Amino acid sequence: MDEYIMLSGNMLEMLQPTSEVEVKEIIIKSPNKSCDLDPLPTCNLKKCVDQHLPLITAIVNRSMNE
Repeated sequence: MDEYIMLSGNMLEMLQPTSEVEVKEIIIKSPNKSCDLDPLPTCNLKKCVDQHLPLITAIVNRSMNE
C-alpha cells in the first residue's frame, strides 16, 4: 500500500552558503572516530583545520549550490 506524507510550508529552493566559522565548528565538534580507509583521519584534520578550511568550505558551498 502506498502511503503519502503531506507536508506543509514553503519549498526549499536554495540553500544558504555556510561560513568557515560554521565549518570549523562542525569539524572541531566531530568525534575522533576513523577507520583504516580514511585518507585523513579526523584527529589529523583537526590539527590542521585552519589550513584546509577555505578549501573545505568552498567544496561544501559549491556542493549546496549545485
